[in-house]
Amino acid sequence: MITAEEHLLLRAIHSLITGRPFTEIPALSIDWERLFQLAAGHNLVPVIEATLPRQGIPDGVAAKILHEARRRRMRAAVMVEAFQELHQRLAAAGIRVMPIKGIALAHTVYPSITLRYFDDLDLLVPPGAGPAALTVLQESGYHPHPNVPRPEWHHLPPYVHNRHHTMIEIHTDLVRRIRPGWDVEQIWQRARPGQIAGLETWLMAGEDALVYTALHARHNLYNRLSFMIDAALLARAIADPDLLRQLAGEAGARCALAHILDVAARLFELAGLPQPATPPAQRWLARRTAGWHSLTPGRKALRQGPVPRLIELLLVDSVADTLRLAGRLLVPPPEFVRQNYATDGGRALGYGRRLWQRAGLTARQVVRLIRDH
Repeated sequence: MITAEEHLLLRAIHSLITGRPFTEIPALSIDWERLFQLAAGHNLVPVIEATLPRQGIPDGVAAKILHEARRRRMRAAVMVEAFQELHQRLAAAGIRVMPIKGIALAHTVYPSITLRYFDDLDLLVPPGAGPAALTVLQESGYHPHPNVPRPEWHHLPPYVHNRHHTMIEIHTDLVRRIRPGWDVEQIWQRARPGQIAGLETWLMAGEDALVYTALHARHNLYNRLSFMIDAALLARAIADPDLLRQLAGEAGARCALAHILDVAARLFELAGLPQPATPPAQRWLARRTAGWHSLTPGRKALRQGPVPRLIELLLVDSVADTLRLAGRLLVPPPEFVRQNYATDGGRALGYGRRLWQRAGLTARQVVRLIRDH
């Protein structure tokens, strides 16, 4: 059972996706401050500012909505300018660039770039081009971010700009791979030339973008409404449903894709979204262990650390995939361990020590979950 504030937020999202404005606020008892906090928690304040009619919103909350939406527009402008400069420098160095996630979706499927929140710039470069791309970052005024964990296997350490504090993640792949298929080289082959922020660049094929959205949402336990909005907007523009099903199977994303599209259709009352067939037990499990309610006030779930990764193990397509992912979590590629855990400022830092630290963190997170629930 959803609250009146959640209902109104979902109505605003429905208006965004369908382009059908509503002219008056439903006759509900709305806690406007709670609505603002809910929208802020999902980074959707610009959406309610663009879709909700001003009449009926208390002046104090209306002013907060307007202020936050303006702040977001200013930040988006700074990040777009940073993207333009960096993209041009990478291109001058002969490095192909494919913007992914927030900035790409904001420019390709949303009616306005400020309606899709992004707090960093994710750029995919060809395998092997990572070191050269990091050199360009350093020459452009970026330095390794001091307060982030060690890098994931598929992207390099985040960098942040000295002046405007834009964070960049250079990706050489898209996901932590647990099976052959949905190869990054093929993703580059399916990519198409396009424009973002007035620059010629490479854009991911819509089918690949939707599969990636589903996998990214699963990795984050479907904890943000933006995942479902992205999926709904991408799904309405899919040109080849058969290719989508094929790629989802190759990526081990059938259950993730089915769940995210099912949730989007139900929450936003949308018809016509594809509904890939998956075992009902998988959808039930996803609804029980993860979901967008985790960001409702008072119900924030753990988003980082071992426990979310243990939950993710339950949400993959098969038992075999679960075992493979568990193995990759425990024993990552040797090259990754050698580069990131062999030394730390000259001191030995074995990967076994990291596993011991993660075991302790797991115990603390489990205690926290028991205490909070």
